[in-house]
Amino acid sequence: MNADVIVVTCAEPDALPFLLSLHPADLASATLVATGDVVRSAERQTPVAATSIIGGLAAVDEVRRLIGDTQRKVVVIVAPDPWGPFNGKGFVRARLLAPWFLDPGAHADLIELQKGGRVERMRGGLSRAALMRCLYGREALLLTEYVVHAGIGRPAGRIVTQVGRPAGHLVTQIGRPAGRVATLLSLPRALAGAVLALPVAAVTLGRLIPFILWTEARARMKAR
Repeated sequence: MNADVIVVTCAEPDALPFLLSLHPADLASATLVATGDVVRSAERQTPVAATSIIGGLAAVDEVRRLIGDTQRKVVVIVAPDPWGPFNGKGFVRARLLAPWFLDPGAHADLIELQKGGRVERMRGGLSRAALMRCLYGREALLLTEYVVHAGIGRPAGRIVTQVGRPAGHLVTQIGRPAGRVATLLSLPRALAGAVLALPVAAVTLGRLIPFILWTEARARMKAR
């Protein structure tokens, strides 16, 4: 892969198999930027030139200093989100911040992984704006799917109650309504989930956008 900076925005079960599949020389000469669990696991199992933990908004400035030259090759890694936007807030934050690690004029490759760390798709030479469109569009889709899924609920399957009897047992099965009836009954829950999710998203964006704008202004003043 021959990357100078590898930005990992996904969980360890997907990220680590991918990192370990790389040639050792690729990691030995690269800076790994990821959440804490991924960084610690990677450092235990393979040599890495340098690491940086995406622990908050301050990571933007730190990673920009690490990347430095706009000619350095940056690779951003994404994968399926197993926990959703609320249980996996650290990974959501990493994906939202990833485009801002790049200075204006810099480019990055985007690698999308399947579950388990296999490469599904690669997009090369994305500008910061193009990377933002890819990641933010993906994030909006994930949030929409999560809200609808949480509102509709997973199929509960059948509830089976067994009462022992000398001649065998009695099995009572209770199922959910199926088809269009189930969809109509689930709509109020889906809408309620969306309403509850909006304040959380507003607070996150309310903190993120001013910080990004200040970081951009400061970077331009310092001509980085």
